[in-house]
Amino acid sequence: MRPKREDLRQRRTGRSARAPTRSRIGRGPLAVTVSDVFSGILRHHGVKAVFGNPGSNELSFLTGRPDGIPYYVVLQEGAAIDIADGFAQW
Repeated sequence: MRPKREDLRQRRTGRSARAPTRSRIGRGPLAVTVSDVFSGILRHHGVKAVFGNPGSNELSFLTGRPDGIPYYVVLQEGAAIDIADGFAQW
């Protein structure tokens, strides 16, 4: 089940808040980040692990990855695909 926006906002800020309306957009930072949304998507689809060969572009993903979903570093992209395929079939 995909987490509701209000649940994500409450988890991040520690307080309940309404979804932003037109009058609130642009007045301070939104409580929901891209990392929060991406974490919810991974959990919604039942992702158990992530395999990859990180470069500088993936640093924000690695620092914001969801708890409980490990990231396995693999030295070559093709190997990451093979390992992920084997993991999914296990």
